[in-house]
Amino acid sequence: MSQSTVYSTIAIDLRGCETDRDLLALFGEVFAFGGPEGNVLVRGNDRRGWGMNWDALNDCLTGLDEGGIWGSSPVYRFPLQLRLAGVADFASRQPRACQILREILEATRAFYALRGDTFEYVIDADRH
Repeated sequence: MSQSTVYSTIAIDLRGCETDRDLLALFGEVFAFGGPEGNVLVRGNDRRGWGMNWDALNDCLTGLDEGGIWGSSPVYRFPLQLRLAGVADFASRQPRACQILREILEATRAFYALRGDTFEYVIDADRH
Protein backbone atom coordinates (compact mmCIF):
# COMPACT_ATOMS: atom_id res chain seq x y z
CA MET A 1 0.00 0.00 0.00
CA SER A 2 1.46 3.36 -0.98
CA GLN A 3 1.58 6.17 1.51
CA SER A 4 0.31 9.59 0.43
CA THR A 5 1.86 12.86 1.52
CA VAL A 6 -0.21 15.08 3.76
CA TYR A 7 0.51 18.74 3.05
CA SER A 8 -0.10 21.82 5.09
CA THR A 9 -1.88 23.99 2.54
CA ILE A 10 -1.89 27.77 2.30
CA ALA A 11 -4.39 29.35 -0.08
CA ILE A 12 -3.56 32.66 -1.77
CA ASP A 13 -6.08 34.38 -4.04
CA LEU A 14 -4.52 36.90 -6.44
CA ARG A 15 -7.81 38.17 -7.87
CA GLY A 16 -7.62 41.45 -5.95
CA CYS A 17 -4.05 42.15 -7.05
CA GLU A 18 -3.70 44.86 -9.70
CA THR A 19 0.06 45.44 -9.40
CA ASP A 20 3.18 43.59 -8.32
CA ARG A 21 3.12 45.72 -5.16
CA ASP A 22 -0.37 44.36 -4.38
CA LEU A 23 0.89 40.81 -4.88
CA LEU A 24 3.91 41.35 -2.63
CA ALA A 25 1.72 42.90 0.06
CA LEU A 26 -0.65 39.92 -0.15
CA PHE A 27 2.17 37.41 0.31
CA GLY A 28 3.46 39.50 3.23
CA GLU A 29 0.03 39.41 4.86
CA VAL A 30 -0.56 35.70 4.29
CA PHE A 31 2.84 34.65 5.62
CA ALA A 32 3.22 37.50 8.17
CA PHE A 33 6.63 38.38 6.74
CA GLY A 34 6.56 41.56 8.83
CA GLY A 35 6.67 39.49 11.98
CA PRO A 36 4.38 39.92 14.97
CA GLU A 37 3.62 43.53 14.05
CA GLY A 38 2.04 42.54 10.74
CA ASN A 39 2.97 43.18 7.13
CA VAL A 40 5.42 46.04 7.68
CA LEU A 41 8.42 47.22 5.72
CA VAL A 42 11.82 46.71 7.28
CA ARG A 43 13.34 49.85 8.75
CA GLY A 44 17.07 49.71 9.18
CA ASN A 45 18.25 46.85 11.33
CA ASP A 46 15.28 46.73 13.70
CA ARG A 47 14.76 42.99 12.97
CA ARG A 48 11.16 43.26 11.90
CA GLY A 49 9.46 43.77 8.60
CA TRP A 50 10.59 42.83 5.13
CA GLY A 51 11.69 44.65 1.98
CA MET A 52 8.45 44.00 0.08
CA ASN A 53 10.30 43.45 -3.20
CA TRP A 54 11.07 40.39 -5.34
CA ASP A 55 14.43 39.67 -3.67
CA ALA A 56 12.84 39.92 -0.23
CA LEU A 57 10.02 37.59 -1.29
CA ASN A 58 12.58 35.04 -2.41
CA ASP A 59 14.51 35.39 0.85
CA CYS A 60 11.38 35.14 2.98
CA LEU A 61 10.07 32.06 1.17
CA THR A 62 13.38 30.25 1.67
CA GLY A 63 13.21 31.02 5.38
CA LEU A 64 9.71 29.71 6.08
CA ASP A 65 10.99 27.03 8.44
CA GLU A 66 13.03 29.59 10.41
CA GLY A 67 10.47 32.33 10.92
CA GLY A 68 11.41 34.41 7.89
CA ILE A 69 14.30 36.81 7.44
CA TRP A 70 14.45 37.97 11.06
CA GLY A 71 13.03 34.87 12.71
CA SER A 72 10.02 36.88 13.87
CA SER A 73 7.43 35.43 11.46
CA PRO A 74 5.52 32.18 11.95
CA VAL A 75 7.50 28.97 11.45
CA TYR A 76 6.06 26.71 8.78
CA ARG A 77 6.43 22.93 8.76
CA PHE A 78 6.89 20.77 5.70
CA PRO A 79 5.56 19.35 3.48
CA LEU A 80 3.96 22.65 2.49
CA GLN A 81 1.76 23.46 -0.46
CA LEU A 82 0.68 26.86 -1.79
CA ARG A 83 -2.62 26.84 -3.62
CA LEU A 84 -2.84 29.91 -5.86
CA ALA A 85 -6.10 31.19 -7.32
CA GLY A 86 -6.66 34.13 -9.66
CA VAL A 87 -3.31 33.68 -11.37
CA ALA A 88 -4.67 33.97 -14.94
CA ASP A 89 -6.42 37.24 -14.09
CA PHE A 90 -3.26 38.63 -12.50
CA ALA A 91 -1.11 37.42 -15.40
CA SER A 92 -3.35 39.23 -17.89
CA ARG A 93 -2.68 42.51 -16.04
CA GLN A 94 0.91 41.89 -14.97
CA PRO A 95 2.53 39.23 -17.17
CA ARG A 96 6.11 40.06 -16.16
CA ALA A 97 5.28 40.07 -12.44
CA CYS A 98 3.50 36.74 -12.83
CA GLN A 99 6.55 35.28 -14.56
CA ILE A 100 8.84 36.52 -11.76
CA LEU A 101 6.50 35.00 -9.18
CA ARG A 102 6.58 31.63 -10.96
CA GLU A 103 10.39 31.75 -11.11
CA ILE A 104 10.60 32.49 -7.40
CA LEU A 105 8.16 29.71 -6.53
CA GLU A 106 10.10 27.25 -8.67
CA ALA A 107 13.39 28.33 -7.08
CA THR A 108 11.79 27.93 -3.64
CA ARG A 109 10.63 24.43 -4.54
CA ALA A 110 14.15 23.52 -5.69
CA PHE A 111 15.75 25.07 -2.59
CA TYR A 112 13.68 22.96 -0.21
CA ALA A 113 14.05 19.82 -2.35
CA LEU A 114 17.84 20.06 -1.95
CA ARG A 115 17.29 19.99 1.80
CA GLY A 116 14.92 17.05 1.61
CA ASP A 117 11.80 19.13 2.31
CA THR A 118 8.73 19.36 0.11
CA PHE A 119 7.44 22.76 -0.99
CA GLU A 120 4.92 22.63 -3.80
CA TYR A 121 2.64 25.12 -5.44
CA VAL A 122 -0.55 24.52 -7.34
CA ILE A 123 -2.11 27.04 -9.68
CA ASP A 124 -5.86 26.56 -9.65
CA ALA A 125 -7.78 27.00 -12.86
CA ASP A 126 -9.64 30.29 -12.68
CA ARG A 127 -13.39 29.95 -12.51
CA HIS A 128 -15.58 32.75 -13.74
